[in-house]
Amino acid sequence: MKRNFATLLVIAGISLAPLAGYAADAADNKETMKEKATVAKQKVKRVSKDTSITTKVKAKFAEDSDVSAMRIHVKTKGGIVTLTGKAKSAEEASKAEDIAKNTEGVKSVTNNIKVAAAK
Repeated sequence: MKRNFATLLVIAGISLAPLAGYAADAADNKETMKEKATVAKQKVKRVSKDTSITTKVKAKFAEDSDVSAMRIHVKTKGGIVTLTGKAKSAEEASKAEDIAKNTEGVKSVTNNIKVAAAK
Protein backbone atom coordinates (compact mmCIF):
# COMPACT_ATOMS: atom_id res chain seq x y z
CA MET A 1 0.00 0.00 0.00
CA LYS A 2 2.79 2.44 0.92
CA ARG A 3 4.57 1.44 -2.25
CA ASN A 4 1.48 2.15 -4.40
CA PHE A 5 1.01 5.51 -2.67
CA ALA A 6 4.67 6.43 -3.21
CA THR A 7 4.40 5.39 -6.86
CA LEU A 8 1.26 7.50 -7.21
CA LEU A 9 3.07 10.54 -5.75
CA VAL A 10 6.01 10.08 -8.10
CA ILE A 11 3.70 9.82 -11.10
CA ALA A 12 1.75 12.89 -9.95
CA GLY A 13 4.99 14.84 -9.47
CA ILE A 14 6.23 13.89 -12.92
CA SER A 15 2.89 14.83 -14.43
CA LEU A 16 2.72 18.22 -12.70
CA ALA A 17 6.36 19.23 -13.25
CA PRO A 18 5.71 20.71 -16.73
CA LEU A 19 2.94 22.83 -15.28
CA ALA A 20 5.36 24.36 -12.78
CA GLY A 21 7.68 25.22 -15.65
CA TYR A 22 4.79 26.72 -17.57
CA ALA A 23 3.80 28.84 -14.58
CA ALA A 24 7.36 30.14 -14.26
CA ASP A 25 7.46 30.92 -18.00
CA ALA A 26 4.10 32.65 -17.78
CA ALA A 27 5.37 34.88 -14.97
CA ASP A 28 8.50 35.75 -16.99
CA ASN A 29 6.33 36.33 -20.05
CA LYS A 30 4.09 38.69 -18.08
CA GLU A 31 7.11 40.76 -17.01
CA THR A 32 8.42 40.80 -20.59
CA MET A 33 5.03 41.99 -21.84
CA LYS A 34 4.99 44.77 -19.22
CA GLU A 35 8.48 45.87 -20.30
CA LYS A 36 7.47 45.85 -23.97
CA ALA A 37 4.34 47.86 -23.18
CA THR A 38 6.40 50.42 -21.26
CA VAL A 39 8.89 50.76 -24.13
CA ALA A 40 6.05 51.13 -26.65
CA LYS A 41 4.37 53.77 -24.50
CA GLN A 42 7.62 55.75 -24.25
CA LYS A 43 8.12 55.55 -28.01
CA VAL A 44 4.59 56.80 -28.68
CA LYS A 45 5.20 59.76 -26.34
CA ARG A 46 8.50 60.59 -28.04
CA VAL A 47 7.02 60.36 -31.54
CA SER A 48 4.07 62.46 -30.45
CA LYS A 49 6.38 65.16 -29.05
CA ASP A 50 8.50 65.07 -32.21
CA THR A 51 5.41 65.43 -34.42
CA SER A 52 4.26 68.36 -32.31
CA ILE A 53 7.65 70.08 -32.67
CA THR A 54 7.67 69.54 -36.44
CA THR A 55 4.16 71.00 -36.70
CA LYS A 56 5.11 74.06 -34.62
CA VAL A 57 8.20 74.77 -36.74
CA LYS A 58 6.27 74.38 -40.01
CA ALA A 59 3.51 76.67 -38.70
CA LYS A 60 6.09 79.34 -37.85
CA PHE A 61 7.56 79.00 -41.34
CA ALA A 62 4.08 79.46 -42.84
CA GLU A 63 3.55 82.62 -40.77
CA ASP A 64 6.89 84.13 -41.82
CA SER A 65 6.96 85.84 -45.21
CA ASP A 66 10.74 85.37 -45.56
CA VAL A 67 10.78 81.57 -45.12
CA SER A 68 9.16 79.04 -47.45
CA ALA A 69 7.21 76.36 -45.61
CA MET A 70 6.90 74.53 -48.94
CA ARG A 71 10.57 74.35 -49.94
CA ILE A 72 12.10 73.83 -46.49
CA HIS A 73 11.39 70.46 -44.90
CA VAL A 74 11.42 69.66 -41.18
CA LYS A 75 12.07 66.31 -39.50
CA THR A 76 12.30 65.85 -35.74
CA LYS A 77 13.71 62.92 -33.79
CA GLY A 78 14.23 63.07 -30.05
CA GLY A 79 13.76 66.84 -30.07
CA ILE A 80 16.55 67.27 -32.64
CA VAL A 81 15.27 69.10 -35.71
CA THR A 82 16.78 68.53 -39.14
CA LEU A 83 16.08 71.09 -41.85
CA THR A 84 16.41 70.12 -45.52
CA GLY A 85 15.24 71.46 -48.85
CA LYS A 86 16.13 74.56 -50.84
CA ALA A 87 16.23 78.19 -49.81
CA LYS A 88 16.36 81.19 -52.15
CA SER A 89 19.16 82.74 -50.11
CA ALA A 90 21.54 82.16 -47.23
CA GLU A 91 19.43 84.62 -45.22
CA GLU A 92 16.33 82.47 -45.69
CA ALA A 93 18.24 79.33 -44.60
CA SER A 94 19.62 81.15 -41.57
CA LYS A 95 16.21 82.53 -40.59
CA ALA A 96 14.65 79.07 -40.90
CA GLU A 97 17.32 77.73 -38.55
CA ASP A 98 16.69 80.57 -36.05
CA ILE A 99 12.95 79.94 -36.13
CA ALA A 100 13.48 76.24 -35.47
CA LYS A 101 15.96 76.91 -32.63
CA ASN A 102 13.46 79.22 -30.95
CA THR A 103 10.62 76.70 -31.05
CA GLU A 104 9.50 75.12 -27.79
CA GLY A 105 10.81 71.57 -27.28
CA VAL A 106 13.69 71.83 -29.75
CA LYS A 107 16.98 70.57 -28.31
CA SER A 108 19.14 71.35 -31.33
CA VAL A 109 18.90 72.05 -35.06
CA THR A 110 20.85 70.54 -37.94
CA ASN A 111 20.66 72.81 -40.96
CA ASN A 112 21.07 70.87 -44.22
CA ILE A 113 19.25 73.45 -46.36
CA LYS A 114 20.77 73.99 -49.79
CA VAL A 115 20.93 77.57 -51.01
CA ALA A 116 19.92 78.07 -54.63
CA ALA A 117 22.62 79.43 -56.90
CA ALA A 118 22.27 83.09 -57.80
CA LYS A 119 21.08 83.67 -61.38
